Amino acid sequence: FYDTRLFSAQAEYRQRVGQRFGFVVFGGIGWTGSSYGSLTDNGDRIAGGVGLRFRVTEQFPVDLSLDVSTNNEDEEFVYIFVGQRF
Repeated sequence: FYDTRLFSAQAEYRQRVGQRFGFVVFGGIGWTGSSYGSLTDNGDRIAGGVGLRFRVTEQFPVDLSLDVSTNNEDEEFVYIFVGQRF
């Protein structure tokens, strides 16, 4: 969700399972608005999801990632990327 102002909080849990596999569980809540006084006018923005990680090579810490998320407007998203976002 985008607007001129944003306040949000996110949490994530990552775990490795063996040398090559891992998983992640994540969620967040936020508020958007055209000013800080109007942040709650549009209601809560809530999203969460799960993801799988596969270590491409044992020499370098580069993961192939597949994440699935949903939000409180019943939108679902799939993300595929190489490397870590943060």
